[in-house]
Amino acid sequence: MTPMLELKVLQIYFNGTFPWFCARITITDRISGLSYRFDVEQWLTENALDNPVNVFGQREDDLGWMYSVTIKTQAVLPAKTNLRGKILLSIYGEQGSLDDAILGSGRLMHGLFHAGGEDMIELKSNKRLGEINSIEVRLEVAEWQSWLCDTIEIVDSTANWDFLSRTMITKTYKFPINRWLGAHAMDKRNSIRTLINQEPGYAKMPSYIIHILTGTKNISNDSDIPTNVYLQLFCSISNNVYGPILLDKSSNNTQAFRKGQIDEFYINDLSYCGEINKIRLWHDGGKVTSWHCEWIKITNVEKNELYEFSVEKILDEDLEEGSSNLILYSKKKDEMNESELATPRSIIS
Repeated sequence: MTPMLELKVLQIYFNGTFPWFCARITITDRISGLSYRFDVEQWLTENALDNPVNVFGQREDDLGWMYSVTIKTQAVLPAKTNLRGKILLSIYGEQGSLDDAILGSGRLMHGLFHAGGEDMIELKSNKRLGEINSIEVRLEVAEWQSWLCDTIEIVDSTANWDFLSRTMITKTYKFPINRWLGAHAMDKRNSIRTLINQEPGYAKMPSYIIHILTGTKNISNDSDIPTNVYLQLFCSISNNVYGPILLDKSSNNTQAFRKGQIDEFYINDLSYCGEINKIRLWHDGGKVTSWHCEWIKITNVEKNELYEFSVEKILDEDLEEGSSNLILYSKKKDEMNESELATPRSIIS
């Protein structure tokens, strides 16, 4: 018997009564000693008899590198909390990276990441990563959901080769997470990057928090305003102007600016700018958008200073004496030149 030629494609016929899920087929040539792997990963039905499935394969000595990932979820959530969406993991090593590998998504999320659970998932990289030094985990689920990850362990079963025993040496990398991701997180983050054996902790709290109450009068749509809302801050230190800030991601609601709703927005990259003397509020919906705003409150988190701005107006250019662009003063007005308050044309055009 002579060795087979190198296998490239496997053609599968199936005439079973019940559907069959085939994960993988491995064929070994005992003459040459070569093994070929075919990752099928699909359901086969009786239709495969007339329409065979073609699967491309690889020699097992030329396959990508496999990594076993164990994810532990802390036992503080309801026992049957099902995340909706997906969780992605990126692994960074000295020789390369595996980017945005899916740990779970869609229906496969149903049985994963339950409170107190431990899930093991096999990941494949088309290149060897070498010594692993960091990971990034990202949560893409419903905006009202959260996940409390305990630890992530990665096992590299081919980390090294033992010449004496002629076997592969495995190595385990442990990443303690011990923090929330998503809506329950103190910093509202959905992703975190961490080093081996180091807890990432929480990011710095926002420097300013903005609360806005939407009224119930003359809003364009029963559920939301179909436009962008902006805010500018005018501060006392060196007459600084900060913004425009696009208020598009409410930290406490899935949809901002619903009737009667208070929305919360975070500003993370603004250092202390002194007293906030006035603000500019506007939307870019022009004459087709009507939005009733009751009030705006801005809190400096570090100094625990609160600035309140009473609006009680409908931002609508079609109303008599109406406008979609307002200047609002705090209790202490400043002496800045009104010409400095012009809204950038690039924002409202």
